[in-house]
Amino acid sequence: APAAKEADAGPKAMSKTARIEEVQAKLKAAGEEVKKGTIKKILDQYFESVAEEIKAKNIADLHGYISVRKVTKPATKAGQKIMVAGREIVTKDKPAETKVTA
Repeated sequence: APAAKEADAGPKAMSKTARIEEVQAKLKAAGEEVKKGTIKKILDQYFESVAEEIKAKNIADLHGYISVRKVTKPATKAGQKIMVAGREIVTKDKPAETKVTA
């Protein structure tokens, strides 16, 4: 059963190490020699800056590539709600949630 769950998980995101190696390979192909440690420091600082911007402004623009936004949904209370056809539905409490969307 655990193997079936892993197969259903879908595609995995690229690891940090693999991403750094990809950047280094592209720079090397362009004729630039940059150490992996330097690339790691640059990426860490860049994404730290983006995270701070999202916390402060709830939105960050990754310079023409993608815009990242923090969306907050309020909590909902439990109770009974009447639908259009007159049918009553019992709803449960839902806590507030925060999501980051692109």
